[in-house]
Amino acid sequence: MSQNMRSDKEKDRIKLLITGGHLTPAIAVIERLRKSARWDITFMARQYGHEESRSPASELREIPKLGVPTIAIPAGKIPRLASLKSLSPLVRIPLGFFHAFFHILLLKPDVILSFGGYVSVPAALAGWILGIPIVTHEQTMGKGLANTLVELLAEEIAISWEDTRQHFRKKVVLTGNPIREAILKGTKKPVPMKLKGAPLLYVTGGNLGSKKLNGVIRSGLKAFTENYRIIHQCGFRTGEDDYQSLDLARNELPGERKHRYLVREWLEAEEIAWILMHADLVISRAGANIVTELAYTGNTTLFVPLRIAGGNEQLENAKLLTSAGTAEIIEEKDLTPGRLLAKVAQMLEQSEVYRKHAPDARRIVRTDAAKRIEEILETVYEKKNAKS
Repeated sequence: MSQNMRSDKEKDRIKLLITGGHLTPAIAVIERLRKSARWDITFMARQYGHEESRSPASELREIPKLGVPTIAIPAGKIPRLASLKSLSPLVRIPLGFFHAFFHILLLKPDVILSFGGYVSVPAALAGWILGIPIVTHEQTMGKGLANTLVELLAEEIAISWEDTRQHFRKKVVLTGNPIREAILKGTKKPVPMKLKGAPLLYVTGGNLGSKKLNGVIRSGLKAFTENYRIIHQCGFRTGEDDYQSLDLARNELPGERKHRYLVREWLEAEEIAWILMHADLVISRAGANIVTELAYTGNTTLFVPLRIAGGNEQLENAKLLTSAGTAEIIEEKDLTPGRLLAKVAQMLEQSEVYRKHAPDARRIVRTDAAKRIEEILETVYEKKNAKS
């Protein structure tokens, strides 16, 4: 019987170590792999999602929900600019390597799959030294700092966008950026917000939230809730009070206006699917993963790209959807409550223009990205076995 004809139960079990700081594509791939009995998955995460505030990494909360054992290592972030603040993360880089090496030596994975982020560097280096093949995935239009290093060690490099090909020296495979099943299938879980009423805005700064966006919403909350309903994912950072201050601002709203604003630190994928179905406008940072999901759903979006993101990558990500016709950009330096209100009103007045381009946005997304990555992992595993 040929390899292709054998069932999952008859095929060899593959021990896979997944690592990386980009959560949503990792979840999407795990959801795909968990449908097969062939995969024995472990996840290696960073300890902290935000080093300065020591916020626990979102992966440590979300990955175990998928039934995947999760290991945290004290990896240090590679600084883009030298400063006194960068010394502490630098010390943690060799510490992270030794932790990764120890765990990988014990686990003996067949393949390592990286989703970028600084935690992937010690894991990839340890795996390479131990002779374990590495597959890495790049979500952005350019090349992340971590993948600049991991590229040198990787057996295969998967990319999300055709334009990313030029940034890598090795041969790459265009897979697309994996999307979580709840978003793909529209598996919805309602949040406590009235379905009817004023236009609904969804504000998000990603997993950790955006202090800039949070501050602007807090300052203009009375004006925003005069004409709009808002669901706001503000992020979670230990020792920082964004959620508390936003909730306090909500409690100070008059009468029924309190019910026009819902603030949460975190939203499940099923809740986001519900929100995106009902939102009239999304106001968001422009990380590669939220851009991919918004391309698929076709939501009208106002992006506020993060200015300090490496290589201006968030601006390039946002341009994918401004070119498609479903989005606009407001620069962070121009972001004030008044300007944001004016831009929101303008975009809602022209909502039909943006909505008609939703099919154009969806066409740039590859919905089978997780399947393509699974096929690469199987090929790399089989190639490794053929050599041994």
